[in-house]
Order: sequence, then C-alpha cells, then structure tokens
Amino acid sequence: MRWILRIGYGSILFVLALGAIALYQGVTTSIRAENTLHATLLVVDLTKQYVTTNDGAWPDSWDDLEKVSPPESSAGTYDWPADSAKIQQCVEVDFDADPKRIALQAPEEFDAVLPIGPYYPYQDYGSVRALIEAVAAHHEGESTP
Repeated sequence: MRWILRIGYGSILFVLALGAIALYQGVTTSIRAENTLHATLLVVDLTKQYVTTNDGAWPDSWDDLEKVSPPESSAGTYDWPADSAKIQQCVEVDFDADPKRIALQAPEEFDAVLPIGPYYPYQDYGSVRALIEAVAAHHEGESTP
C-alpha cells in the first residue's frame, strides 16, 4: 500500500516539475521574443534614418548604423550604439540589399532586416512601411536590374 502512495506522490511531483519547466521555457522564450522585437524595430528605425540622411543609400555595415543616433521613439530596451553587439545577436541585416527592390516591397515581403530567434511580428508596427517609403522616395522611377 505504501508503494502505491509513493508512486502517486512521485508522479505528482514529476508532473509539477514538468509544468514548472514548461512555464519557465514559455516565459523565457516570450522575453527573448519581446527583446528581439524591440531590437528589430530599432534597427529598422536606424536604417530608415540612415537612408534618409544618406540620399537613399543603404548601409554597408553595422559601423554605418552605429553612426546613426536613434530616434526618440526608439528609446527604451536598448542603449544604442552601446548595445550594438547584443542587437547583432538578435537582428540580421542584409547589407547587400538592393534599395530599388526594397522600394517595391510590401511590409510583409520585407526581408532586408530580419529577427534572429524567437520574435513577435514586427512588420505591422509602421516602422517597416516608413523605411520602405523612405527608400522609395529616393529611388522613385528607377528600375531594378
């Protein structure tokens, strides 16, 4: 009879431990996704500012972006450019992207700045559309090769 109680208690503890692990993983993944979202939106904003101040040119490297001051609206989770290394672990930028091609993309198709790892959707926040519009304003009437 005692062994049945021990098995019952052991099973309950096992299920509780699995639940705690699942909860922990869910929370940490959610936090990572939120941080990645903020990093991605910051990089999109920085890229827009770079494009706007450099006559439509696309940045060639992280060094180019590190010279850009973040807009007031991007203040928050990250301290730019001090957190550049952290952000580079969360966001991939296609520094070889063709601005003429970007100018023709819809926000859902935009792939020149992409999150790495778990993330929440970022294309609906307006930053991507603003970047595409800034690129298009400088490359209006130009055709893609």
